[in-house]
Amino acid sequence: MTTDTTSPIRLDKSDALIVIHCADHEWYRACRFHLDDARDAACAHEEREHAMDNRHREARRLRKLRRRVTPPASH
Repeated sequence: MTTDTTSPIRLDKSDALIVIHCADHEWYRACRFHLDDARDAACAHEEREHAMDNRHREARRLRKLRRRVTPPASH
């Protein structure tokens, strides 16, 4: 059994801006300046339009968990 690991939601990053778009919904576009905000926008779209897909939400959950358990780097 194979599983689909590609999400229709993409984040296109430049030096100044991150554009979030969805291949399944040509009408959807969002822009954010910070990566965490862009990921939150991707999660919000996923929750509204792709209820059975939770790849972005799971990635956000793991990032937040990693932030809580990873000690700050010492200098």
